[in-house]
Formats: sequence, structure tokens, C-alpha cells
Amino acid sequence: MARLYYGSGTDRRRSEFRDSVTFRTSTVDPSKLVSLGESAKSRNRYWGFAPDSFPVNGRVWYPNASGRRPLVLIVHGNHDMKDFSDPGYGYLGELLASRGFTTVSVDENFLNGGIRSLVAIAPVDGQYLPTGRPTPLTDVNYLVFHGSHDGDVSSFHGLRQYQRVSFTGRLDRFQAGAFRPVATFEEEIDVTTGTMPGVQLKSDSMVSWAEKRLDLRSRNRPAGSASQVNQAAWLGWNHTVAGSDSVGTPGSFRIHLPDSLTRSWAVDSTWTLDFLLAATFDKPGPRPAPRDSMASADSSHVRDQSADSGKADRSRPPEQPTGTDAEKPSGTDDEPIDLTIEITDSSGRVSRLPVSRYGPIRRPLRTSTLRRKKLEKSRLGVDHEIVLQGFTIPLSDLVRESADFDVGHIASIGFVFDRSPIGTVVIDDIGFTRLPSGYLSSRIPPGS
Repeated sequence: MARLYYGSGTDRRRSEFRDSVTFRTSTVDPSKLVSLGESAKSRNRYWGFAPDSFPVNGRVWYPNASGRRPLVLIVHGNHDMKDFSDPGYGYLGELLASRGFTTVSVDENFLNGGIRSLVAIAPVDGQYLPTGRPTPLTDVNYLVFHGSHDGDVSSFHGLRQYQRVSFTGRLDRFQAGAFRPVATFEEEIDVTTGTMPGVQLKSDSMVSWAEKRLDLRSRNRPAGSASQVNQAAWLGWNHTVAGSDSVGTPGSFRIHLPDSLTRSWAVDSTWTLDFLLAATFDKPGPRPAPRDSMASADSSHVRDQSADSGKADRSRPPEQPTGTDAEKPSGTDDEPIDLTIEITDSSGRVSRLPVSRYGPIRRPLRTSTLRRKKLEKSRLGVDHEIVLQGFTIPLSDLVRESADFDVGHIASIGFVFDRSPIGTVVIDDIGFTRLPSGYLSSRIPPGS
């Protein structure tokens, strides 16, 4: 077993990275990803360099033999920058080198405490809890990637971490732009109320409306991380009326806002309406015929196909559909789903836009990671999991559709299911955002 060091050759705090480097490396500039905050001056003075010229340092243990060897990279934890911890992996580096591995302990002591962004590739979440709690994600930008045919991490656990990202308001961050939620569907006491006080949720002519949790493919493992740790609204519709061949009025789901809400936020045409949306494979049966006139509209929020009693059990969110339609490919899976966004201002003026103008409403991607289908079904349950897609609608588009529309006094946000005869969608995190001015400057024209 042998060892070496690589680095800048100019380190003022550690002689091994100054006097003993075998390979001299160039500096890198990660300043766009690192914020040292109020401690920037003292940190730069201590180390002798700023984030625009970070060194590339490492301690290497390797087999004292010729030939190609597997490489293991180790990055130490976050701690006091003056408490150098990269040497602490010496025992592991020596062990791995004795077994034929080249091992590198990467130095990032100068970065500790200043991480601004996190990129996660096929992460697990909840599988390991070394401190008894999930990984905290506060005041960091978060980007996650996950392969659709990952045979090792078969569920998109990064969705759990994404839901956990939070901002204290002290730092300037991408997601810290003023997102004002009106309905996040996490409140389980009353499904007819939204996130902000005074917000009311109502539906008309829908087959089903329920607030359910979003599951991962591993949900048949009760001891594991089965949930996305997120709830959303599941909305099902069918234009056909039960007991007849007639086609009824398109179903709708509306969020009614207090008169002063958007005015108090100073919403104007530079803001956007934002929400998360995805289609499912579920196709509800014909909707019940109306008993009188509007009687069924007021009670529609308690009708759910999954509840035999006609009232959804809120003590535990219902499972996602696992019946025939959810598990077997259907001839209509490729048919696009579309709906209309219908916004009404306080004077009753209405502006309507198709959601498809801003992107397709995608169904889940069906995947198979194991060769034996029966084994995959027993382990994973279903061949897909729902990944909600973000939609951003500039409020200036509402004015373009209806010149007199008053975006500063929005009274309701409506999702009208008039563009597809049957289907189910999942919707979440509905609200308004004040985005940086450059965010919409390079919009792709619809249809491009």
C-alpha cells in the first residue's frame, strides 16, 4: 500500500497540500454555487482564497502494484472548517488499498458551512437514518435526477427530499421567490378549505374528489419509505351520466379566494399562477345522475369511488388506484389529457386558457426493472409512480385573453374538465409566484 497527495501546492494551513503534492492541480470557480454569507471575509482571510479560486486537494491510498484499480471517492462531513477531517479516513483508505482499491479522501474543509446548492442523483431517503432523522434540507437549492429503469433504487425517493426543502427567508434563493400558496392539500381537517384563511374549495359534476397521499413504488414495504410524504387532490370526471346516453355539463374544481387576498399580496401581471399536475391511468365510470338541481354539487367533495360508504376515510389517506385500469396498459393511455384554466376576477370577468398551451399533462411512465414480471409485481406492486409536473402560467396571458381582466383582484381559480371526456388528474401546490424578471424573458412560443 502507498499514499500520495494532490493539490494546489500553495495551501497555507496544511503542509501536505503545500510541500508534499505529487500532482499539482488547477483551481476551480464554484462561486455561483457557494455563498459564505457574513463570514466571507474571515473565511477568505483564514484560507487565503475565495470561492472563485477553490483548490482541488485530495489524499490518495492505493495498492503498491501495477494495473488498473477501482476508484473510491470519500467526501467528509460538514463541520468547523478549522477541524480538518479529511485525514480521518486514513484507516479506511489503508484497508481499501490493501484490498485492491484506490481510495481518495477529497478535501472540502474550506467549503464547510457554505453549501448553497445540492444535486442528488438517485438518492435514497429514510433507508438510513444515522442521526435518527432525515437529511435536513434548509436554505439550499435542490436538483434531483433519477433514472426510470434504476434496478437498485427503484423508487423516486428524491421526491421526499424535494418536499422537505425549506427556506428561512434570510437568504436569496431560487425557490425563495415569493410563492404564495392557496391550496397545498396538506390540511386534513376539512377538505373544503384551502391553505390560506378564507380559501374555499368546491367541485361541480365530478365523479370523485379526494385528498390522498402520493405513494412510491415501494409502498408494499410497510417498514420502508412507502410515501412521497406529500398529499394532493385526486380529481376524476366522466362526461357520461349514469343510466342514460346523455352527456352532462363538464365537471369543474374551483378555488374561491377572499376578496382581499391577491390585493394584499400586490399581485399584478408580472406574477404567475403555478401548480403541479399529472394525469393517471384511472378512468372513472359514469357520474351519478343529479337528484334535483344543485344538491349533488355541494356534497360532491365526499363522493369517492374508493369509499363504499360514500364518505372518504380521512384517518388514513386512501391508497392509489391499484385495480385493472391502474396496472394494465390501456388503449387510451396515449390519448392526451387536457383541461381549461378558468380564472374569474372580483367583477365577474373570466379569462380561460388551455393547460396544454403550457405543456402536456403527462401520465406516469411505465417501467420494468426486473426480468421476472411476477417478482417485480410482488416486490413493487405497480409499474409506475406519479411524478407531478410543474406548470407556470403568466398572469399577463390572462390579460391578453381578456383585456379587461383584473389580475390584482382574482376571485377564483377554476379547473374545468371540458377538453377530455374522461380521466383522473392529480393536482397540488396551487398558488401565485413573483418570479425574477428574467425567468419569463426567454419563453418558447406555444406550439414550437
